[in-house]
Amino acid sequence: MDFIVELDNAVTSIVQIPFVGQMQSAANTQNFKSAVILVVGGASNLGFGEAPVFEFPTYSQEFLRQTQAAVALFFTEIVSRVAVSAGTSLSINIIDAVEYLEKYYGNSSAKTAIEMALVDLWSRQSSIGGVYALQSYLRARGLDLRSRLFDHEIMTLKGLENLELQSQGTALGSDPQNGDRRIALGDLLDKGYARVKIKVNGSWDPGEIRGLLDVKMAKARDSKLAIDANRIFRDSSDANDLMQEGIAFIESPFRQTDIKSLSQHCSKAEFDVALDEEVSSLDALVNLINFVKFDIAVLKMSRLGGITQMAKCVTLCRSTKKSFYIGGMYDSPILRRLNALFIAMVDPPEVSDLGPDSDYFNCDVPPSVVRQSSSQLSILGDFGVTGAFIPLANNVVEVKIIL
Repeated sequence: MDFIVELDNAVTSIVQIPFVGQMQSAANTQNFKSAVILVVGGASNLGFGEAPVFEFPTYSQEFLRQTQAAVALFFTEIVSRVAVSAGTSLSINIIDAVEYLEKYYGNSSAKTAIEMALVDLWSRQSSIGGVYALQSYLRARGLDLRSRLFDHEIMTLKGLENLELQSQGTALGSDPQNGDRRIALGDLLDKGYARVKIKVNGSWDPGEIRGLLDVKMAKARDSKLAIDANRIFRDSSDANDLMQEGIAFIESPFRQTDIKSLSQHCSKAEFDVALDEEVSSLDALVNLINFVKFDIAVLKMSRLGGITQMAKCVTLCRSTKKSFYIGGMYDSPILRRLNALFIAMVDPPEVSDLGPDSDYFNCDVPPSVVRQSSSQLSILGDFGVTGAFIPLANNVVEVKIIL
């Protein structure tokens, strides 16, 4: 199988995709998702990539433009290095292109967008679908992530059939739209989510957490509750004192995140620890596994630097028997489909952060992304590895033609 794409245009856009309700983080709240979208075209097909960023106070419009500039710079550079003229278009081996891209330092979001777009374009031009395309591409790069969900039927049908996943996980913010977290949690459990992460911003209210655990036991005894602590704890003793039976794990519990401090705090933790922001790269994950006693790694495509880096992190977790799940519940419909396909391909030990697009975004999406019914998620069969999301004109902030 060759990995050649025909390329004749590329455009980047800064977009703002509206959320259904406000998204809450440790930093602030947002009404929309900011992202830099790369669209590459050739042979009457389009490939999509996302350089995902949130527009926090430290992530200004200037930060978005810098990310857009990095996408344009990296892309034009790899084209100049590996492209071959083919009449009115260019011919690119995507394996060579990504290998060259990996030589650049920094801006993992920009590199994610480029690898996504090239693999997506190759999949569409080759008329093959999701999981089959990812598996074939990663095998060519020396990585085989086959799981029990990746069966002969998928290989035979080239990944064009619908994929069904068991219900995955979501999060509950500190200030839901209806103002009552107990009611909001009940609504999420009624939708069939297998795990809900309770976001804690600034303080931990033991009474409220106990009430939420009671809702879980009454509504969905088999579902899990976890805590996204957003680094509120000074040390393990603070967290141990507040930990309650029935909480599956605490994500990113400690303020200090250097390896020495994490090692000290995690070694004394009397609960399962998940690390999220701390898993910033493959090298960071290697150090965490070697020196820190933790239980679950949260792997996010955008932070790790693309498809290949994500695959290497999955391989590392498997080889060291470290539990993991795939994060990114607020990723746009473009990256969310890729996350869903990755989940189908690798079958993480923990349920991942993934729900239907309509739970997060107030926009129309094509029927190529993620749908949910009761306790199952459907990834509809289609060519390509990403959703084909085209934002409305009033959601586009800036456009730059780079090829």
